[in-house]
Amino acid sequence: MTQPLPLAQPGTAHPFGDLAALVAEREPDAVVRVLADGGRVAVVAATPFDVLVLRAAAVQLAGAAVEHPRVDLVVEAGTLAATAAEGDGSLLRLPPPVDPLRWTWPLPPRAGWQPGDDVPLADLFAARASAVRAFRTAVEAMAPGERTRAALERLATEQWDVDLAPGVSVRMAHAAAAHGFLPPEPVGATAAVRTLGRWRRLDTSAGSVLSRAGGLTLRV
Repeated sequence: MTQPLPLAQPGTAHPFGDLAALVAEREPDAVVRVLADGGRVAVVAATPFDVLVLRAAAVQLAGAAVEHPRVDLVVEAGTLAATAAEGDGSLLRLPPPVDPLRWTWPLPPRAGWQPGDDVPLADLFAARASAVRAFRTAVEAMAPGERTRAALERLATEQWDVDLAPGVSVRMAHAAAAHGFLPPEPVGATAAVRTLGRWRRLDTSAGSVLSRAGGLTLRV
């Protein structure tokens, strides 16, 4: 097992486990990318929403160490969910890495993001709820034989790819809610919006959602 990463705040490892558990719940064989450098550690996961989700935390220097650890690993989401839940959450225990070729998505830029206008979390909740209702209503209106996978994906795209604010699609709001990044009572709280080239980023206090124009498929 890779050396555990000491975190600056007790309990900080547990939210990483929560995110990994949600990812594994939707796809039992899913992997996540663990990146540590410059005093921060992040867990990045691909999602069925064609966006990335990311959680980050500060790393604590351990013992006589003079440099923060550098890590770039691909691990099983389900296994990370179990190891991150151990102890008081002051250590991020990492499971053995798997074949890095199992990670097939681009990583977002680390720097250079341009700030946009903040979005009230209440607006994200409302837009997501409206899209869910519209999708369900449209599906119910379809004849059973019309509910093909292609038809449902086309309908979902019509709902989720609408921009609710500059730089923020309903798809991103849906992913944020589905991965625990939106608090249950969002009154007065906001999310930060950032852009860089083809990338768009939505940051809340619990995590980030990242999308890329044209999707996340790597083209070779």
